Amino acid sequence: MSTDTQILNTILAALNFYCEEGMGEPMNRSDAIHDIATDGGHETSLDEEMIDELIKDLNTGEIVFIGCQELSRVSNQLVNEVIGADVFLEPLGIGTPEDIASEEKRVEDAQETLNRVVADLQRWAGNPVKEISDSGAEQ
Repeated sequence: MSTDTQILNTILAALNFYCEEGMGEPMNRSDAIHDIATDGGHETSLDEEMIDELIKDLNTGEIVFIGCQELSRVSNQLVNEVIGADVFLEPLGIGTPEDIASEEKRVEDAQETLNRVVADLQRWAGNPVKEISDSGAEQ
């Protein structure tokens, strides 16, 4: 298997070649390349200036490619280390009834947000979505 650096270098070389051949302009492309660049005509393709910006962003790390294994690792880390720790997902349980209700709402909102993030990560990584309960356990 290729390394991430090899993959990135190949993508950068292909993008540079694409620009050198004038394919930033749709009229300079074959129909097959134009279909790829526009997702079969459903998207507007990047022009040469936008491709130069993409190359810059890839070189600086502003845009990165993340493989399924890495997304799975991050998802598992969220589930097991962040949510499982349950440190900031516990209402304080002190103060006035309004304070306690507000704190419980904060915890509920945080739990929903984390569940959405975990679901997105798992979906991107091709894993089944596992909802996280209030106690931090997978359901």
